[in-house]
Amino acid sequence: MNFQGAIFDMDGTLVDSMWIWEGLAQRFLEKKNVTPPPGLNNQFKNMTFESSSAYLAHHFALEMTPEEIRREWMGMVYHYYGNELFLKQGAFEYLQRLHQCGVKLALLTSNFRENCEAFLRRNGIFELFDRILTSDEAGNGKEKPEIYLEMARKLNVAPEHCMVFEDILIAVQSAKKAGMMVTAVEDDASLPERDEIKKTADRYIVSFQELL
Repeated sequence: MNFQGAIFDMDGTLVDSMWIWEGLAQRFLEKKNVTPPPGLNNQFKNMTFESSSAYLAHHFALEMTPEEIRREWMGMVYHYYGNELFLKQGAFEYLQRLHQCGVKLALLTSNFRENCEAFLRRNGIFELFDRILTSDEAGNGKEKPEIYLEMARKLNVAPEHCMVFEDILIAVQSAKKAGMMVTAVEDDASLPERDEIKKTADRYIVSFQELL
């Protein structure tokens, strides 16, 4: 290995899970026996949890507050991560190999910690990770390199000795700005950015099996 620390994103990188978030509002309405209007998923694509739950509470006769909607959403999401999602092909074997080689492993995610831990435990890899850090905990998103530098400090590994595994362009760009190596992982949700991701990352893979 030419790196001492490996920093992994979760959604879209280790697991095919973007569909959960993209279709959450629609599945929630269907659960309430409400027919979702056409284009709902696209409308919510760039909305936050808070704004999208407020929109549903205002526009549909659900008799629920935005806070109640968000709590139910989180229960739905947690169920998926704890019961239905699996690692992408080859990821389990690759993580084990890195661990056996003495590489420090970290999970850096914009997801919520409870979802991450549920997913990692379900897939038998929780104990492999030395550190887990969420964007909320860091107070920074992946649009800036600082969050990657903070994780490198937590691992006690110099940035230039870290390999970052990400699936979206903005994260790949930030990791490179942090002075780290980047392996980009293909995911359906980021295919429109594929050409630019390939130009920016040090390596682009379709499957973790390519690294075994």
